[in-house]
Amino acid sequence: MKSVVLPGFLLLWLGTGAAQERAPVPQFYAGLKAGQVLADAEAVDDANLFGAELGINFSPKWAFELEYFQDQRDTQFDFDIEYSGFGFNLIQTNRVPLWNPYFLVGLGALRFQVPDDSNTDIMANVAVGGQWDLNNAGLMLRVEARYRYSPVDAVAEDLIEAGEPVVTLGLSFPL
Repeated sequence: MKSVVLPGFLLLWLGTGAAQERAPVPQFYAGLKAGQVLADAEAVDDANLFGAELGINFSPKWAFELEYFQDQRDTQFDFDIEYSGFGFNLIQTNRVPLWNPYFLVGLGALRFQVPDDSNTDIMANVAVGGQWDLNNAGLMLRVEARYRYSPVDAVAEDLIEAGEPVVTLGLSFPL
């Protein structure tokens, strides 16, 4: 019995010590991310996404952020589809000792461009994710699964889906 209880108390003591040394929630933060847009259309490949965020924590639980992203999709035809967009996100975070799970909702604009045509349309996002402290200075690893919806009006409607899942991995650091 002692062989189970003593290591359990040791892990509990170490866990509470790590939680107390946690960095305070920064008021402003910035982040960089990379990920995949999972295309649903048969004639379009998945795309690599790159983006950046700038945010403000206005309480330990709530944050507002601006984001910008770009991705480019290869098609089975002689052209690529380029996407870029920006969004305004509201994030609710549940700060617990080991990680920070969060829920995100956002609105923004999504622009696509193909040869001879481009269009910008409204975009909505819903996401779940988590953040992990990497050091006591506020550097955090951020992992997210998102659904991005936009009623894009494309010339090649069979190539562009209205909504698509996006998964990203990024770093967030205090300003």
